[in-house]
Amino acid sequence: MNYIIKGLILSICSGLLIYFAWPVNGIFPLIFFGLVPLLIGLEIVIKNHRKLLYLKSFLLFFTFYFIWTLLSLTWLYKTAPDSYLITSLLTTINYSVILSFYPMVYIKLGKNYALAYFASAILLTDWISQVYSLGTPYFNLGLGLGQTPWLIQHYKIIGVEGGSLWIILSNIFIFNLISNKNYFSIKKWTPIIGLVIIVPIISVITFSIPENSNENTLVAIHHSNIDPNTKEAYENPIPVIDSLFNSTFSGLKKVPDIIVWPETIIIRLGWLHKIDTEPVIVHLKEKLKNYPNTTLVFGAIGFSHADSKKEITRYTTYVEDGNYYFNTHNLAVTVTANLPTLITSKELFIPFHEQIPYYNTLPFLANLIDALGTRAMFSPFKGGNKLTQDLKGHHYESVLCYESLFSLFMIKKCTRKIGAILIHANEHWLKDLNGSKQYLYENVAIAIQGGKPLIRSSNGGATAVISKKGEILDVISGDAPSTILKKVSLNYSTTFYSHIAGSFHTGGGISSILLLFISIIKRQQKK
Repeated sequence: MNYIIKGLILSICSGLLIYFAWPVNGIFPLIFFGLVPLLIGLEIVIKNHRKLLYLKSFLLFFTFYFIWTLLSLTWLYKTAPDSYLITSLLTTINYSVILSFYPMVYIKLGKNYALAYFASAILLTDWISQVYSLGTPYFNLGLGLGQTPWLIQHYKIIGVEGGSLWIILSNIFIFNLISNKNYFSIKKWTPIIGLVIIVPIISVITFSIPENSNENTLVAIHHSNIDPNTKEAYENPIPVIDSLFNSTFSGLKKVPDIIVWPETIIIRLGWLHKIDTEPVIVHLKEKLKNYPNTTLVFGAIGFSHADSKKEITRYTTYVEDGNYYFNTHNLAVTVTANLPTLITSKELFIPFHEQIPYYNTLPFLANLIDALGTRAMFSPFKGGNKLTQDLKGHHYESVLCYESLFSLFMIKKCTRKIGAILIHANEHWLKDLNGSKQYLYENVAIAIQGGKPLIRSSNGGATAVISKKGEILDVISGDAPSTILKKVSLNYSTTFYSHIAGSFHTGGGISSILLLFISIIKRQQKK
């Protein structure tokens, strides 16, 4: 059989193995050796095909990532076929371009250095996926074990990025065992036993230790399933508020300390410079007078005047009748009966659907793919960085939907003096709950690395409470509106990982660039 065909078949095998390991399939042991066929395929091609080697390497990596992402995102295809294909392609290209230099390092520096490049290049690309506007962190390997929180308690020490390295190293050591055919070598088995057996055992023991907290809060997390993006809801949000209020309190036996509603559930909050006089806020404050000890936190769309040239961008809307500009913001809003309203602004947006990447340079991108959810030109609100505070003095950080997948962004939030993180999600546009489940399980890994409970309210999709150890304590999914009333243990301490966050990405970036640089120098010297 042609060596390229063998390599491609092995790449497809790796794509399938990682797909079946990934949520929601959850056959988690596969993730520890799912990359091995890919590494075997690369070695076969490197040893037998020197012509167009980098192109062939790119093809193998492309095949692996494309199979994995394409199958894992089938839920997105049912909603937005264009988004499905472009997301898969962009993710695949991002990883494949950097990893395709693997053969150069292999030939110039040897197999062991090539494997070091393989690990460090994935970590580098994981980081790029969190800072690059066209990237997504959805396929960072460390997020793939959220269905098994008992297995990843060490994330509080190494984080999601360290989890990625742990998975990659497990694959590398198993690959070395197979490729060197030293099946009975204690030296070869030692790191495998340490990574795949000892680390999980320690994690299980840690998971079994009961968590204690002297500080608790009673939370009502509302799960709705309404289409907030209607003309009626925009023109008059008051009936939506009344409906949500009635639905939230229906059946509750106790009055909660804090109520959490989903993202963009109110699509016209009003002007942010006079927020406490806007009809929506006035109405909410009036309703909360019946619950003077309760704090409400909800997602909304608000507006701010763009009065200076710096504030006017392609995301700004011009109103000809009034001759003024305004910006649109995706917000989490904290309201009580008597205190001033607090605002937190969304900072990370879904590419093409909430903000068009590079819109100033490439405006045609606005029409590239399908619209999902609330299609608006969102921009961050500069005054929106306030911590949520309930009337007992507890502090929370509000995060809006897509942001909660960014492990580096989330760990920064966890360094603030907060007891829990509130996630406001809006998944009403999803036609397949597997997407919501994947998102929920990836949030589990995020909870563990930061050591903070996650309180997640969603419109459609999945509403849940996740403990600081990653346990899903309660969950609602599907169409029926309902409310979770839960006493949540707060945690104001920080994890060890919060002090070293980004170090694995930094190490991966430095290592991959250095190995590539040395390989290029050696290549030039040979010429």
